[in-house]
This record gives sequence, structure tokens and C-alpha cells, in this order.
Amino acid sequence: MCVNAQAPGPVELLRQAQFATLDLMRRAQGHALGAIGFDPAELTHRRLASGDHWRLRDYGGPGPETSLLIIAAPIKRPYIWDLGPNVSAIRYCLSHGVRVYLVEWIAPTPSGGHVGLDECVRAISECVARIATEPKATKPFLIGHSLGGTLAAVFSACEPRAVRGLLLLGAPLCFQPMTNRFRDALVSMIPPDLSETDIIPGSLLSHASAFASPDTFVWSRLMDAAMSIGDLRALDVHARVERWALDEAPGEAGPSDCRMAVSGKPVLPRRSHRARSHDWPVMSRPPDTRGRQHGRRGCTARLD
Repeated sequence: MCVNAQAPGPVELLRQAQFATLDLMRRAQGHALGAIGFDPAELTHRRLASGDHWRLRDYGGPGPETSLLIIAAPIKRPYIWDLGPNVSAIRYCLSHGVRVYLVEWIAPTPSGGHVGLDECVRAISECVARIATEPKATKPFLIGHSLGGTLAAVFSACEPRAVRGLLLLGAPLCFQPMTNRFRDALVSMIPPDLSETDIIPGSLLSHASAFASPDTFVWSRLMDAAMSIGDLRALDVHARVERWALDEAPGEAGPSDCRMAVSGKPVLPRRSHRARSHDWPVMSRPPDTRGRQHGRRGCTARLD
């Protein structure tokens, strides 16, 4: 059980109640959007394996020759990958002959134990091992968005030979101070007395992100809504994404000193020019024994 060294005072209790209430209000707004037809329409899948804080989904596919393991973001629901019949990365991959799996994270609870990088990497390792037991299985490609991409990158750095390739979508890779203005602004807004094992509401991270980068988290969403008004299909996609954005889950605070280490060993670079230079999908194969990267930065890649 995760217990802080000191019992929270009245100010801390009030702050926790405030953001917990915001979480409830945001989820209520999401349910309202769902009630008028913008709920996700996810594909059926089977649970291939599970642990205390994760589940492995198997969406099937025509064959195991090419498989994709999606690492969902911990504080968001995984249905962003499968919003509906016309807006679904999972359906697109299945229609192109790719076997699709997805790691779904279970929201932490105070009595559920600490879930940090070590636990997440072990979970992904168990999922990859389970996929390997399927008939005619091949090494999967890993793909992740946001913090899900960070976890995919950490696992790939720890076990590079376990995967066939890595695809990252807007995934932060560098957490050292003074290397990224968004990172520095975000960290400065997080309460300094948060413990590494504190469970924090998703709305706290969302509000801090909006203040740290309003162009990304506020104005771009408003611009997208305005530009979608004349296109019913685009407006439908926008509303479904907004419904997903409001459906937040709590997460643990993580290390306050921005270390990115597994079992005490650093796994990601102190600086990452690639992560700061663009925000579109990047694919790279695991490094070989001489440390060279296969593939080119920003190259077009196929899953084959």
C-alpha cells in the first residue's frame, strides 16, 4: 500500500477534493457527449493476459506475420485508437493484414501498490512474451502515443531485441531540466510536495498542461472545432476526440527529479533532439550491437 510519510493537511485534502471533483465534472461532460451519440464504438476483442494494473487485448487479424502492440497512455482511456467505424487506427491496421494487440492500463488505487516505470516495463515485457506464445507469432512492432509512447520507448531501450520496430506519436523522451520549455513549465506548476507514489487526478495534469502550453492544449482544439463546423464528418471526429479527452483516469505522480530509469539504470538520453524537432510519427528499428540505428529520421515506414 502506498502511504505518504506524513498525513495530508487540510489544505492538501482540499486540493485533492477540488481536482477529484473536476475529474467527476469532466467525465460528466464526456458522458453528456456520449448520450447524444459520440460514445466510442470499439471492436470486440479477447483478453489475452492480465495483471494487477494492466490487460492485454487481442483484436485478432488475418495472420501473425505482422503484429502491432499498442501501448495506451496511462491517464487516458485506450479507445482513442478505435473511436468508431470510420475513425479507427485499429480497424485500419486490421484491414491491411496486421495482427493488433493493445496494452490497457488499469487506474491505480491507494491500496493497489506502487505502479512505476519498473512495473510498466515488466507489464509490457509480459505482454510481448505472451504474444510470442501465439501460433506462428513474430516479434511485434510497438506503437505508443504521449506517455504510452514514452513507456514503449523505455521498454524498447531495455529489451531492443524483443521488438521488430518502434513508432512514437507525440511521445516525450527527454525529462531533464532546461532541455524543453514545455517540460520546465509543466513541472513548475505541479505541487512540489507530491510524493512519487501519490495518485493524482487526471484533471490536474490536464490543467497544468493547458497552462504550460495553451497553444497546444487550448487554442489548437478551439481552432479545430471552428474549422470543423462546415464539415459534418470532421465535426463528428472532433466531438468524439473531445469526449475521449474528457474521460480521464488518475495516475501516479512519478519521480520528482525527472529521472527516467528502470531498476536504477537510466534508459533514455539526457537530451533528445528528435523528440523536440518534430511531432509526427517516427519509426526506428532497435539498435544493433554496434549501436547504429536502422532507418532514417522522419522516414516513411511500412509494417513489413
